[in-house]
Amino acid sequence: MSAADKELVEQGLRELSGQYPNILIFAGTVFYQEEVVGSVRGRLGTGLISNELELKKDYVKAFRSGENLSVMQIAKVDIKKDLDTGRVDLNTLNQGRKQELLYYYVRMYTWDHNGQKVPGLEDLAKAMKKGDSPNSPQQQRARNCAYIFLGGQRVGVYDKHSDFVETCGAPPDKLSFLPGTTEQAPEVDGLRFGVEICFDHANGLLKKRGLSDLDFHVVVSDSVKTVEANMAMKRSGYFLHASTNPSQTMVVFRPPNQKLTPLNLSPAAGQGILSFCKIDSPPK
Repeated sequence: MSAADKELVEQGLRELSGQYPNILIFAGTVFYQEEVVGSVRGRLGTGLISNELELKKDYVKAFRSGENLSVMQIAKVDIKKDLDTGRVDLNTLNQGRKQELLYYYVRMYTWDHNGQKVPGLEDLAKAMKKGDSPNSPQQQRARNCAYIFLGGQRVGVYDKHSDFVETCGAPPDKLSFLPGTTEQAPEVDGLRFGVEICFDHANGLLKKRGLSDLDFHVVVSDSVKTVEANMAMKRSGYFLHASTNPSQTMVVFRPPNQKLTPLNLSPAAGQGILSFCKIDSPPK
């Protein structure tokens, strides 16, 4: 939808939240596009540079940890070159490590999903550098955001970080899905909420941040498989997953002994069914 339509949807959600002031609402996600012009282009371009550097820092830590690289050296790291030269040898990696490497690879370089191109940070940066000109098509940014409402106010927002064919294969100089920030983890009434949207959970983005104070890890998806290893809530915290796939909709408690405990939903999750689960509030 357009940015203007998004504003109308958000206003409707605010009004709904105002009717139920004591309910914290995670309203799924809103998927919209906005124009990329002027100073916005520069700000987003700077954000892409930051995203790329952070990605490379994590990659170096995971696969080149024995090297003492400066920030400038990290910025010049080329994952493709590492694989081509054998600096990182796929044959020595187990399946889990290969999946981890794939995460860094697809974030950096354009990849194909069933005939649709998903641009990586490298191609997104090139498209952003073209700038505004009469000869260039008007570039749009696609955003996929989860909003959190309480008492008629938006108290949190999370921008989806991992692209999974968000733009249906559109060229990045026309429509780009630029990674959102991973920094949001709002505190509401003394409780800390970490959020992921769909593919972000598959990539373990919240777990990678290393937060230790999350009372709730919330996932909204269409749909993604729950990964226990990517759960990031603290001890005595909860994992909440609302999915269009009922088999993935769940509530999981992490007791002090760290043994994960799935909790019963009543009625059981299903298409078009509103399920409930009564829980104790995590200790503050």
